[in-house]
Amino acid sequence: MFVKNGSLRARARTVCMAAWGCFVVAALAAPVRAEDAKAPSAEVVSIVPMSPEPYSTNVGIDDVQVNAKTGRVYVSNTSAITVLDGDTDTIIKVIPIPAGTAPNVNGYYGIYQSCVDDRTNTVYSLSENGVVTVIDGATNSVTGTFAPWPTNTITNVDGMVCNPETGKLYMILYNNQGNRIVVWDTRKQAIAATIFVTSNPHEWMAVNRKTNRIYAQTIYDGLVVIDGATDTVIDRIVAGQGPQPPGCLATNNCVSQGSWLDQVAVDENTNRVYVVGINDGSLTTIDGATDKVIGLDFFNWFTYVLALDPVRKRIYQFDVSFDTMAVIDSVSGKRTANVGVGPGPFPLGCNAGWVVLNPNASCLVTVSASLGSIGAAAVNPVNGKIYVGYGGQYVGPGSSPFLSNVPNAYSYLYVLKPTETKLPGDADDARPPRAALAGTATLAAGAGAIDAAFDARANKLYIANSGANSVSALDPLTGAVTATIPVGASPRAIAINESANTLYTYNGDGSVSVLDGAHGSRLANFTADAVATGVLGLNPQGLVHSRRTGKLYAVNGFSQIDVIDPVSQRVLKSIPDPDAGGVAINQRTNMIYVSQFSEGTVWVIDGATDRKIGVIGGVGQPALPAGCYQSAGGPNSCLQMSSGLTKVAIDEELNRVYVLGQNDGRVVTIDGERNVVLGMDYVQPDDYGLAVDPRRHNVFVSNFVTPALWLFDGRTGRLGSTVNFNSRLCDTAQTPCFDQVDLKSVTVNPATGQVFVLDQGDLNPQTTSRVFVVDAKGGL
Repeated sequence: MFVKNGSLRARARTVCMAAWGCFVVAALAAPVRAEDAKAPSAEVVSIVPMSPEPYSTNVGIDDVQVNAKTGRVYVSNTSAITVLDGDTDTIIKVIPIPAGTAPNVNGYYGIYQSCVDDRTNTVYSLSENGVVTVIDGATNSVTGTFAPWPTNTITNVDGMVCNPETGKLYMILYNNQGNRIVVWDTRKQAIAATIFVTSNPHEWMAVNRKTNRIYAQTIYDGLVVIDGATDTVIDRIVAGQGPQPPGCLATNNCVSQGSWLDQVAVDENTNRVYVVGINDGSLTTIDGATDKVIGLDFFNWFTYVLALDPVRKRIYQFDVSFDTMAVIDSVSGKRTANVGVGPGPFPLGCNAGWVVLNPNASCLVTVSASLGSIGAAAVNPVNGKIYVGYGGQYVGPGSSPFLSNVPNAYSYLYVLKPTETKLPGDADDARPPRAALAGTATLAAGAGAIDAAFDARANKLYIANSGANSVSALDPLTGAVTATIPVGASPRAIAINESANTLYTYNGDGSVSVLDGAHGSRLANFTADAVATGVLGLNPQGLVHSRRTGKLYAVNGFSQIDVIDPVSQRVLKSIPDPDAGGVAINQRTNMIYVSQFSEGTVWVIDGATDRKIGVIGGVGQPALPAGCYQSAGGPNSCLQMSSGLTKVAIDEELNRVYVLGQNDGRVVTIDGERNVVLGMDYVQPDDYGLAVDPRRHNVFVSNFVTPALWLFDGRTGRLGSTVNFNSRLCDTAQTPCFDQVDLKSVTVNPATGQVFVLDQGDLNPQTTSRVFVVDAKGGL
C-alpha cells in the first residue's frame, strides 16, 4: 500500500503550450497605488508541527478547512484530523480517522479532503476508500461514518464540498465505470443525485451558498456549473488554455495538455469564481452571474493551491515549486507581494530559486522540494489568517530549525497574518489600460547570448554571446545576422556609443573590447580588471557609456565599479563596492545608479566627479544580519536572504529609476529627482531582464524560470500584459518552452516598440541562442 496525498501525489508537470506564432494575451487590469495606499502582503507568524503518524514515512497535508464561526482549523493528515484553536494557533486535539488507513482498490489510502458545515458545526472527512467520517465540532469526536458507494468498488476519490444551506455534500468518486459527482443529503442520510459530467478527471469543487451553485473543475475543459436545487448541470465554462491542437484529446495526440486546471474558489460577495492552472500559472476569473470568463491572468508557475479572503478581497495563489505565495488584489487582479512559505526560497529559507545561496545556514534541505511541498491552504475571513499546509518526507532529529522540538514531525502548518505595507506612489483614478502583445517571432543568435543593446540610429540589435566570445549584429527587420565580431573571452555586458557608432563589451576575463559598428570589426581589446579583487573573482555585471563624458562604468559584481576611459584604454578610478548588482545611467543628468544586491539599496554616483553622492534606501529587503555576504556560487554568511537587487533601468523623460529584485520578484520605482521610492510591484521570483521603452514609458521584466515577460506602465506602475512562454511551443519540434528556454536580458527598439528577449540557449538540445521579438507598439 502507498499514500496518495495532495502534497505528494504525482501531478503532471507537462508545460502548457499553444501553437507558436502570433498571439494575443489579455492584459491584467490593475489600479494605481495612491499616495497613502497600502499594498496587501502577509507574514509568517507561527509554524505548527503536525503530530507524527505511524502509518507511513511519507505524510503530507492534503487539506485545510476553517470554521469561521468557531475559529477552529481542521488539518487533514493521512490518518488523522488535527484540530487547532484559530486564536492561539495551538493544537486542541488529534482525531484518529481509521478510514484513512484502509486502502481503495488501487492501493491508495489516507484522507483526501474535508469540508465544514458551520450551521451544524459538523466536519466531514472523505478518505481514499470512499468512506466519509463525521466529526462533531463541539466535542471533536467521531460520531459515525458512511460510504455512498461500496468501498470495494472505489478506485479513486477527489474533491468534496459542503453546502450548509441545503445540508448536501458533493463529492467526486471513481469506480471502474469512471467518475461521478455524488450528492449526499446529510439530513436524509441518502444519495440525492449522481451526476455524470465528463470523462475528463475532476479534482476540485467550490460552492456558492448564496446562489446554491456548485462549480466542478475539469482538468482539460474548464468548469461545469451545477444547480444545487435540482442537482443538474446547467452550464459549462471554458477556462484557462485548452489542450493543443484543439480536439487532440479524442485522438490522444496532444502536444500540450493546456493549463491543466486545478483548485477552484468562490467569492460569494462578488459572485466571482476563480480557477488556477498548474502548467501555466493561469488564474481565470469568472462572473458567476453570467458564467462568462472576465479575466485570464498569469502568475506563479506550477500552481495548484488557491485560497480566498472575501473580506479583505485577496487571492492567495501558491507556487508549490518555489514555496511562494502570490498575494493578489481580487478587485484589480494586481499582484501586490510574493511571500515565502515553507523551507524553500526567500525569505524564510536559504534557497533562492534553484540556487542555494547559503549552504552554511540551518536549512531543512538543500532543495526544498525533496522535503515535500505546499499541499493545501485556507483562510479565516474573520481574522484574515492564512493557514498553509506543508507536508513531505520524514524529518529526522536536528534536521530543521523549525522542528527542533518535535524531531519526528512529518508535516507542519504555516500560519500567516495579512499585512499592509505603506508604499507611496502616484495617484491616478483612471481605469487601468489593457494592452495586447502580438506578432511574436524567433530569430537566430550566437551561442550563450546573455546581454543585448539596441542602436536606434543604426537600427541594429547587438548581442553579446558569452559562449562564443563574440557579438552578433542583427537586422531587426529581417532577423539576419549582418556581422559576427570577435571580442574578449566570455563577454557579459554590452554598451553603445550611438553618436560614434561604437560598441563596448565587458568580458569575463576582465577585458574591455571596442567595436566598430559601421564595419562590424573589433578596434581594440584592453584589460580593465587585471586582478580578481572580489570574493568571486572577475564577475562582470553591467556596463554603461556616458554620452556627456565618454566614460564607461563597468560593474565587477561583489568587488568594484571601474571608471574607464575607452580612448586612452585605462581605468581612471575604481570605486570599491563589494555588493554591486547592476548599473544604469541617466544620460540627461549624468547620474549613475548601482543596485546593491545584499544591502537592498541603490547607490547614486555623480558622473561629473565619479563620486558616490547618495544612497537610496528602502528599495529591497536587506540580508540579515547586517553586513553579511551572500552570492550565488560564493561564500555566504547570511541567515536571511535579501531581495537580491540586480538589474537597473531608467526612463530619462520621467526621471524614474526601475530596479529588479531577483530573489523576491519585486520591481521598484524610484523618483530620480528626489531619490525616493515611489512604489513597487511584484512578479515571479527569479527575474533576470529589465528594460524601458523611453517613448511609450513601458517597463519590461523577463523571468528565466517561468519563463515570461511582464509589461508595466512606467507612469503608473500598472501591470499591462504578460507574455507567458510556458504557453507556447519553442521550436518546430513542439518542445515545451520550460524545458528549452533560459531567458536573459531584455532590450527595446524605441522607434517601433519591439521588445527583444534573449534566450541563452543552454537548456535546449542544440544549445542555440535565440531572440524572441515581442511587438508591443500597440502597448499602453
